Amino acid sequence: IRSEGGLDGTKLGGVSRLASLLTLDISSCGLEVLPDEIGSLAMLKNFSCEGNKVVELPASIANLAKLESINIRRNGISDLSALVACEELSVLNASGNQIAALPDGFFDNKKRITIINLAENVLADLDGSIEKCAGSLTHLNVSNNKLEFAPLELSNLKKLKELQMGGNPWKEPKLKKVTAGEGSKVKDILNIVSKTSARGGGKGGGGKKGKGKKGKGGGGGGGDSDSD
Repeated sequence: IRSEGGLDGTKLGGVSRLASLLTLDISSCGLEVLPDEIGSLAMLKNFSCEGNKVVELPASIANLAKLESINIRRNGISDLSALVACEELSVLNASGNQIAALPDGFFDNKKRITIINLAENVLADLDGSIEKCAGSLTHLNVSNNKLEFAPLELSNLKKLKELQMGGNPWKEPKLKKVTAGEGSKVKDILNIVSKTSARGGGKGGGGKKGKGKKGKGGGGGGGDSDSD
């Protein structure tokens, strides 16, 4: 199902009757609230609510055991806790929101994830536990955030084909330079991360976790790739 323009959360209340629904696209509808009923769509695999005014994901999304792709870019969302339990997730596009940190255990069960786009947020820390996605992750975009350090564990993501990290206030000059260039090679970036983090130039694995601070409005989707 795809809907455009003029919806509100109350008009989506009847969506729970569509138990066999596989794809739900409610992008650019002016939505401010997503109804809890979305969590009752047990067969849902693809969900998009791009370009709305949503500031919070309903906790019921954790019930979407078959969810494979979610596009929530260009909203005002600050917390991804509802997605921690989504083990089948392969594509996450959360660019252009207000995410400052990822919740505890976010990467623990993401064994199938191939694309993560967190560009244009206010992310101040990239948890080293992202290495738990090493077996599947091929595209990572954390450009235009507030990252100062890259965790050593990032260098273990050997299947990465695309890595976008520009537009961050990196403390390591070499990392700032290589990520600023167009078409930067993944191998070059990871090599710098490996060397600088290993000698104490970056934070490995730790950093702040938990809920990010809420803020108004999502930024634009600049720096996006593969999940536009």
